Amino acid sequence: MRSRLKEKEKAHDKLSREAAQLQDRVNLLQSQLGKAEEEAADLRPENARLKTQLADAKKSLEEETLSRIDLQNQLITSQEGLKFENNLLEQQLNETKMRKQIEISEMDGKLQDQYEEKMQQSLAVSKVNKFFDPPPLSLFGEFCHLRNSTGASRVLREAAF
Repeated sequence: MRSRLKEKEKAHDKLSREAAQLQDRVNLLQSQLGKAEEEAADLRPENARLKTQLADAKKSLEEETLSRIDLQNQLITSQEGLKFENNLLEQQLNETKMRKQIEISEMDGKLQDQYEEKMQQSLAVSKVNKFFDPPPLSLFGEFCHLRNSTGASRVLREAAF
């Protein structure tokens, strides 16, 4: 029985040591839990502030995304409007060019007709002038020279009377 008692005492001592170790462990964990709870209590206001900031940032992101989409739509609409106006202006420019080319062709035809008419008139006037105009001075000079040098003046005087 004594041996059994010693065994039981040994087992009791062993269990007492384990209980003391476990109690130390519990005390340590309770101390750590107290510190963690204090730290959590200290961090709760900051956590709430950060949650509020996150909610504000999400709201701002959503607003900015909607604004970006709206601006993109406005840009697309403006680009389409400008493209339409550009096409319209190009069409008007082409029509104006065609009208001006037609006007230039018509004017060129009229000017060509006028030029040809003036040339015909000038040619007719030139022919009439050749017929009625006195001989050029160079021919008159030759005549005078011949008259003075050959005695043609006498012949001419005789013929004139």
